[in-house]
Order: sequence, then C-alpha cells, then structure tokens
Amino acid sequence: MTNITLLSYGDEKEHSRTALCILSFWSWYSGKKEDIRFLLYTDNTSHFEPYFEGIEVRYHLITPERWEDMLQGNQFKFFRKIAVIEDSFTAYPNDNLLFLDSDTFFIADPSPLVQGIMPGTSFMHLMDFTFQEGYPYATPKQNADFMKWLEGKSFQIGDDSYCFDKRNVSWNAGVLGMSSEIARYIPDVYRLTEEIFKATSFHVSEQLAFALVLQTVTKVHPSDTYILHYWPSKALPLSGLASKIGLQLSVLQFNTKLEITRKLTNYLQYLFKSTISFNSNNFSNGYKFAFKAFKFTLINKYSLINRVHLLKVVIYNSLKYLKVIKVHHPTLF
Repeated sequence: MTNITLLSYGDEKEHSRTALCILSFWSWYSGKKEDIRFLLYTDNTSHFEPYFEGIEVRYHLITPERWEDMLQGNQFKFFRKIAVIEDSFTAYPNDNLLFLDSDTFFIADPSPLVQGIMPGTSFMHLMDFTFQEGYPYATPKQNADFMKWLEGKSFQIGDDSYCFDKRNVSWNAGVLGMSSEIARYIPDVYRLTEEIFKATSFHVSEQLAFALVLQTVTKVHPSDTYILHYWPSKALPLSGLASKIGLQLSVLQFNTKLEITRKLTNYLQYLFKSTISFNSNNFSNGYKFAFKAFKFTLINKYSLINRVHLLKVVIYNSLKYLKVIKVHHPTLF
C-alpha cells in the first residue's frame, strides 16, 4: 500500500490546487486502486467533498490544537511538512509514502513511480543544485554560511555518522517518495532542518535536510517524468490558473472530471514549458510548446479561457522577440 499524502491549509486557491493534484493522479493512474490511499491534511474538509465521490480520501482535520499536538509545541514553520509525513508514517507504519506539495500535478501514468518506491530507493522531484554551485535564490553569504556549517564535521543519521561536502546535491522536495524504512530517520530530518535554518535562514532548510538524509540512506531518483512541480517564481502565474481550473472542476461528474483533468494537465505542462522557454529567450522552444499546448485546448467552456491565456503568452513574447517591449515575466494569467 502507498499513502499519497498532501497538506492543504489556508485559502481556497490552495485547496483548489490540491484538488487538481489529486484528480490528476486518478486521471493518469493505470494501477490497482486498492494499492492507493490518499491522506489529506487540511483545515477545510468541506471544500474537498464535491471533488472526490467514488474514491477514498482520508481526511485529517488540521486545527490549532492538532498542530500543537503534532509539533509538540514547536511553532517552527518548516516543521509542518515533516510533522505531516511523520504522522502518516505513524498511522500506517508498514506502508510506503508519497508526499506531494499542492503546487504539483501528474503528467503521465505514475504506476512506475508508485511501484519504484522500495527499501533503498526513494524519489524527489529533481536534482536542484550541487552544493558547490549553491542555492541560486540565496545570497552569497547564505551559501557561504551553509558550506561553513556543512564541511569539516560528521553528522549522525540513524546509527551511523556521515560527512558531506560540495559534491553533494540538493533535490527538490515538492515530491518525496519514501518506503516505510525512512520513518526511523525523521528525527534526523527535524534536527538537520533546524540546524540548517539557524546557520543560513534558508527557506529550503527542510528540503536540504530531506536531501541529505535520503541521498545518504537510499538511492534518490527524479520524478519529473510523472509530476510537474510549478514552483519557480518565473512560473508563478501557472499557480493562479491551476487554482481557477481546480475550482471549476468541482461541479462536474467524477468521470468527466478525470477526462477533462487529463487533457488539462497536458495543456498546463506545455503552457509551463512554453513560458519557461520564452522567459529564457528560447523562442523556438517557446513557440513549439505553445503549439503543443494549443492542441490540448478543450472544446467546452474551458476552451476559451485556455486559448486566451495561451494567446497572451504568444503575443507578449512575440513582441519581446521583435524588441517592441522589454518587460520580463509579466503576470499573464
């Protein structure tokens, strides 16, 4: 059994993105339904109920008192994701776990990903950067502080001690696929997260902690073949579009939801690739992916919305290519 776990709290947009992520899994998945259990940690269960008729989603209501219990009184915000993962492992100690950030959705059949989670093998989204390169969104001082903290000492992970250096890497933690054996290392993730943040103020402290632990005790594999994680700041407009689409899907019949979701995730992945290519001034790929996105626009009430957004992307970047305008990264969505 694999528990696919998500955390969604705050506003309606966050919940709608989460719903899109869960629906995208079922729109692509070809494996056995009985091998999958969704665990949704949220402060608003009623928002999700219209989405998931006919599939099992086990809700874990998050209240201030529940946070207090899970975090044992610690208000350190980077512990929340770790606490949800720990709680999932505790509730189902023999099951594998696939944790997903809400700003993700599936773009291919995840059956090989689910089947690939096993002792000695884990998944994160993709390799982010080497420690020698440094975190690209950090200041030089923060990267220097991280290396000062990292090098020249040993770290206790499980029962053994390990040393790290600039050759180690950070993996993006928008996806975390882990076997049940990883539960014993969660205390190490807590400790490393707190130490990294104290040394650097990195907002990716929890990501670095998971990356250090998992690349030490397992072989880490990428999952970007199956999952798109639209976190980069240059792709933030996709977040608003995903939440808008997620909200509209709630009123449809379940099988229709899945049919439309699969087409939408194809559209969104090519829109994402087109936007990233244009923002990198790779205009040939930008137009190529825009054309692929256009093929997946739908002949229903979503079609006009999708085509308008796509048209904005193409027109704006055509003007940029012709040097009519010079503004970068507009809010197109």
